[in-house]
Amino acid sequence: MDIEVLDRGMLYRKIHPKDEESIIEASNQERAGFETGLDPQEMPPVLKYIAEKGDIYLQYKFAGEEEIATGVMEILPLEDLFSFDPSRIDSGEYDLSLSPLTILSGAGKNVFRDLQRFSNGDVLYHHGIAMSEKGKGYGTLLLDFVLKKIAMGRATVVCFIDAADNETLLPNEISFVLHTKKGFVLAGVVDPPVYDQKITYYIFVRPRKKMARTGGRVLLNLAEGSARDTLEKVRELISEGYLGVSYSKETHEMDFVRF
Repeated sequence: MDIEVLDRGMLYRKIHPKDEESIIEASNQERAGFETGLDPQEMPPVLKYIAEKGDIYLQYKFAGEEEIATGVMEILPLEDLFSFDPSRIDSGEYDLSLSPLTILSGAGKNVFRDLQRFSNGDVLYHHGIAMSEKGKGYGTLLLDFVLKKIAMGRATVVCFIDAADNETLLPNEISFVLHTKKGFVLAGVVDPPVYDQKITYYIFVRPRKKMARTGGRVLLNLAEGSARDTLEKVRELISEGYLGVSYSKETHEMDFVRF
């Protein structure tokens, strides 16, 4: 049975893994949210696995008495990401080799090698947030709702946000702003494959540990210029102890502070 919660005028439904209708709705939300972006859509059999091992929340708005789905967000404990085996999943008509979770789990623990800096406890992997209705603040409400649920366990949360397609900078600026406003920091660069074979992603972390600033600040434009040079500069800043703490869509600049 799904669990439903009303919060700030929106309905949130935590999906039960046996609720096939809600699994399909989550897949539809992913398709609607990602169809114009870089990120590939997750597949229903994999969403079922995430619902079994972690949490999937569907968000709905109300139009009179009608409930209209507006977005979806998925959370999975890191150990369940590492133990994911697509060969044990009933794939049906889907080619699970193309699943973003399959590709990420195959990349191994090396992708997450820097997380000890931020947590010595539980780590949750934030597999995605997809909104079928954009520009209305629903994404902020959904992320805020799920993070409040996570905060009860005080886990570190990690996610990936698109940075570049081969030699072209294609930053997901909306997601940069959304996540940094909720306490995430840009903490590294991850080369393909993450969710596919061509996109480079930034790794964002919402730390469990309190981190003290040690001074130093750098503003870096993440949307203009050479992708190779920009990504290398980000790597250099991270290696020197800087983290990206806030982003401006107007100037396209990430504010890096040394910790």
